Amino acid sequence: MLMLSVEAAHTRSLYASVSDLNFLIAHYLSQGPLREAAEPLRRQLEERAGAMLPLRYDWQGKQHSRAYDELAQEHPHIAPDELLRIMQALISRDSLALSTAGGTVLGRSHRRPRHATPDTLITS
Repeated sequence: MLMLSVEAAHTRSLYASVSDLNFLIAHYLSQGPLREAAEPLRRQLEERAGAMLPLRYDWQGKQHSRAYDELAQEHPHIAPDELLRIMQALISRDSLALSTAGGTVLGRSHRRPRHATPDTLITS
């Protein structure tokens, strides 16, 4: 019985992580140079309601799906570049491990601008 509850908690935690990541990706794309890619992604996330974006729970504990725009409006403190900031924090925290792989997550070296922004990080 305890094992089932641990598994259920892990599944819920994994769902929350994936749905949060989906929101962060769509949010990042919506404000950067790849805005046109954001719209089809947002449509797909909303079409698969309840599986792709974070859920809302009512006072009775019932789950309700939410649209991207609703989530963005409810969480104005989450900047469009939040995903980039999270990655930069992880990279700087784990810089020693990453330095052996070229200094970036992808294992390739490049010079970062002094103040990195989504527009300046995209290279051809």
